[in-house]
Amino acid sequence: MHSRSAAALKRARMKGAFWFLENGRMSPFLPPTIAAGSIAPLIDHGETIGVVLRTRGGINPVYVSVGHRVTLDGAIAVVLSCVTRYRLPEPTRLAHILVTGRRRDE
Repeated sequence: MHSRSAAALKRARMKGAFWFLENGRMSPFLPPTIAAGSIAPLIDHGETIGVVLRTRGGINPVYVSVGHRVTLDGAIAVVLSCVTRYRLPEPTRLAHILVTGRRRDE
């Protein structure tokens, strides 16, 4: 695991929890601009419940929402700090690779 990603994940565990969705089913939203790091709010019944975050320019966005003891800005910062060369944060990408490999072995 990339050391910067591991450190960010450790900080997230210490501070609290947040949700990151690779593919989420949300109510309609205005997409963020094409630039990396751009966000668009996810609003449900007038309340901001998360954001649509573009981690890489011109690539499909991901969905981020808060959980226990973390702010939305904190969750966005952790996700962005864990993005390396790919759209997904590195811990999520590595977990996906591990699970996919185990499924093939079964």
